[in-house]
Amino acid sequence: MSDSASFSPPPVPAALPGFAFAPYRDPYEALTGPFFYKTDAQGEVVCGFVAAPKHFNGAGALHGGLLMSFADYAAFMIAQAALQDMSAVTLTAYCDFLRAGRKTGAPVLAKGEITRASRNFVFVRGDILCEDARLASFTMTLKKLPPRPSDG
Repeated sequence: MSDSASFSPPPVPAALPGFAFAPYRDPYEALTGPFFYKTDAQGEVVCGFVAAPKHFNGAGALHGGLLMSFADYAAFMIAQAALQDMSAVTLTAYCDFLRAGRKTGAPVLAKGEITRASRNFVFVRGDILCEDARLASFTMTLKKLPPRPSDG
């Protein structure tokens, strides 16, 4: 694992105005996406990335594993209000692939909502869209983790 001090966030693509890189370091998401987020005028979290050649499978469509990774990122960003400063892990992840995304350079967005939050879990559902076409829908259950004991 590389030193977090040497990590610099990737630049936000021009196709995603108003978006930012998440304030925490996740090397997998930076490499896979990179993925970005913003809060829109209605106060809803919107996540995005720009489809690049590395995101496509051999059939010329956005890779299903990429869409699942993006859905996971989006679920955590959407759940931030319920998680506050708590850590969590993905407990369940379901994704329905509805349409192939095939356009390089197109912004791919995820929007969703918290359907329920409890003391131990946050339930999120959402959609992945490209040019107003729904590519996938997802539902995820996030398990809140207890705080780590301090190193002392």
